[in-house]
Amino acid sequence: MPAKEKHLPEDRLRQHYHALSPELQRAADWVMSHPAEVGLWSMRRQAMALSVSPATMLRLARSVGYPSYNSFRLPFQKALTEPLAASVQHVQRTHRHAGPMQRDQLADIQRQAVSAAAGLNTSEAIDAAARAILQASHVGFLGSRICHALAFHLNYSYHLLKGNGSLIDGVGGTLSEQIHAMQSRDVVVAIALNPYSRSTIEAARLACQQDACLIALTDSSQSPLAQIAKHTLLFGAASSRSSEAMEAPATFFHTVTGATALIEQLLARIAALGGGAVQRRAAEIGRRLHQTQAYWEASIPREFPRTISRTSS
Repeated sequence: MPAKEKHLPEDRLRQHYHALSPELQRAADWVMSHPAEVGLWSMRRQAMALSVSPATMLRLARSVGYPSYNSFRLPFQKALTEPLAASVQHVQRTHRHAGPMQRDQLADIQRQAVSAAAGLNTSEAIDAAARAILQASHVGFLGSRICHALAFHLNYSYHLLKGNGSLIDGVGGTLSEQIHAMQSRDVVVAIALNPYSRSTIEAARLACQQDACLIALTDSSQSPLAQIAKHTLLFGAASSRSSEAMEAPATFFHTVTGATALIEQLLARIAALGGGAVQRRAAEIGRRLHQTQAYWEASIPREFPRTISRTSS
């Protein structure tokens, strides 16, 4: 079997990005934002979508070490055809009888992701995003697929601090209506990682058209969210399309440990910068939760419905 390519096109583009000309940087941005189109479309059609000549796409491929555009496209094409089952099978074959090794590798990935959340963002960038959220009339939290759980976590925790947030979940097919309700004084916090969910990117673009302030929590400064956001905060995520993930086959899924760490850092700064209003809100929510006995306490007796016994007639 041929050896796996150590550095995928996206990795090479990120590595050489700052050495590229402005035109090639624009082409690189498009490639990293449209991996499916790169795999499916011809070089000429891609160039037309980007409003450049086909020769520009060829120069991009050669500038990062590929002899032709077809060889550059090949990993994108493979990514479209390799099923998820193959990744699971690979994990089973590698770690079926090596549980401790798999556990340790995954723990390393998670530790690196947590460290990246702190290392990729300055305290000023996190504070700027926190202040934008605190100053907003309304805050919507957006995330699809695996990032939906992250958006839910952020929305739930923010609800403990302020009452002007909502989860943009598109229940009942109402995603566009929820986004259209956003105004210029509102904030949309969108979360996405590679491969980027189309519904999230389209909703984020629509929010920008509504003049809402977009805050992106994402895994790359070249992600489609980062390109349109007013504030961008980055987290590390071992993507199934990255060379790091291929070299550390402890898991088949994207780790969201780094994203969770970033969310908690952002929430901590919102609480710290929120002043008296946040304190009063937290106290009010705390009293309400206590009054409704929302959390289990063994010392508090609860009345449970009695089982209705059937009597023989």
